[in-house]
Amino acid sequence: MSDASRLAAAAEARRRALASPDASARLAALEELAAAGALDERDVLAVVGCLGTGTKALQRRAADVLCAAEATASPAVLARLRLALAAPGVDERWGAAYALGRLDVLEPALVPVFLEALAHHDADRRWAAAALLVGCGARDSSTTVPALLTAARGESAELRRMALYVLRDLAPADARVASTFLHALDDANATVRLAALSALTRLTAPPPGACGHVLRLARDDRDAGVRRAALSALGRLGVGVADAETAIAAAERASDPATRRAAAAARRQLARSR
Repeated sequence: MSDASRLAAAAEARRRALASPDASARLAALEELAAAGALDERDVLAVVGCLGTGTKALQRRAADVLCAAEATASPAVLARLRLALAAPGVDERWGAAYALGRLDVLEPALVPVFLEALAHHDADRRWAAAALLVGCGARDSSTTVPALLTAARGESAELRRMALYVLRDLAPADARVASTFLHALDDANATVRLAALSALTRLTAPPPGACGHVLRLARDDRDAGVRRAALSALGRLGVGVADAETAIAAAERASDPATRRAAAAARRQLARSR
């Protein structure tokens, strides 16, 4: 057998391994491709097939290999990835969107898949989607920001929470975003209220009424963690507000050590903000 025949046979065996039900076989084939360097379009398309497996290690390594491959930019590969955005399987949709995002193809068609990922049970996927949504919004805020504003009032508490964090990082000067954060302070889910508190303190200009709303949470919220977070937020939102000073002073005398620490942090922030 000639050298060319042997190389062709090895390449074909590697492509079969990339389609194997055995994740370890797929990973080994990906490592071979990464070491080989140059990939042709058939190799790249075989790697694309690894993106929808649902195995994080396999998806990430496949995306790494794709990003390093010059052939990735070919119309056939990009078309294959875009087609997978509408695949029936959630993992396949995510894998395609993640790969496109890693390839810096951040376009409006990816936004629905990234929003879907914000509510996923896996935290790594949620935060990867959040970072990519910020990138999408930087390219096209007219599509991304309205979608996030809708998600921030959606049915899933996890989606609402993550949408607030993305909006915090993407559009802190947008008045619609400030209104959404205020609304989220009344959310039934404590983790969403915590996200809203975090987001409010990052706004370019907190909206009127923000400090009063946060004061009510610091005094009356049913969740101790939210009460402490609200106290801390008063360090940024309560500058020059007498009631905020009073609430912080009262919390500094609380019997709960965690409440006293939150009050002390708020006091230090107030001093820096003056």
